[in-house]
Amino acid sequence: MASKTKDSQSPGSENQQPRTYDVTLAWPAGNITALVRGMVPASSKKPINDRILGMFPNVEQVGFYSEERNRPALEMAGGEFCGNALRSVAYLILEGKPGEALFSVFGVEQKLVAGVREEGSAFAQIPLSREFDTIRKLNGGMWQVDLDGISHIVVKVTKALGEEQAKLVAKELLTKTNLLEDKPASGVMFIRETDLEGVLEMEPVVFVRGIQTFFYETACASGTSAVGIWYNQESGAEDTLLKVRQPSREVLDVRVRKNNGQLEDVFIEGPMKILQRTEVSI
Repeated sequence: MASKTKDSQSPGSENQQPRTYDVTLAWPAGNITALVRGMVPASSKKPINDRILGMFPNVEQVGFYSEERNRPALEMAGGEFCGNALRSVAYLILEGKPGEALFSVFGVEQKLVAGVREEGSAFAQIPLSREFDTIRKLNGGMWQVDLDGISHIVVKVTKALGEEQAKLVAKELLTKTNLLEDKPASGVMFIRETDLEGVLEMEPVVFVRGIQTFFYETACASGTSAVGIWYNQESGAEDTLLKVRQPSREVLDVRVRKNNGQLEDVFIEGPMKILQRTEVSI
């Protein structure tokens, strides 16, 4: 969830001295994420985002994190909520060792739990909406799932759409439902059944309003959570564990828990590894 457009004003441009940033490339189920150590002013996010994407074409999103005073925080370059970035920064801070921490996430009121249960995997809590009903049915058999900071439409399909068609259909649906302007980010999750019980396949398309860009993602944690909430609603179960195969062919697990019939919490978990640590000057 990042942009490849360029900004005319960049850190280190004109009379400014270049600044060096510590950058870690993480692999949350294939959704390659760049994590920049340290928070930066709003005006610096896009130039740094563009520089990283220019250097590493496989990176899909850029986030900034802080460990200041043992109060970890995360903020995405586009201001959106990103579950895979949260899983990534938890894995990075904990050095891949079992444990958990409470994170402050930009745009989310509550602090979120994220951490590691075993090496090579990371989990994160997904923020439920505090403004709207979490899930509601739309016309055409679709469902809208509102999380804190991002909304998703869940659509059942019978076959894979592919990137270009998925983007076109997603733009049309998000326009009709007025989700292009309502939240920092919104998406459409195209889901289809598999031959395995309790396993679905998904094609995620996410729109980030701050950079006016649609992304066909290799993996989407918040979108997987939305699918889990939809699946729980459809099944009528109290609690749900669902496996969702991503375009990367990796599988994310989503756990949905209720309390007296009301959604209580949602967690996402899946494979994770650190690909590279480097420095970027801009």
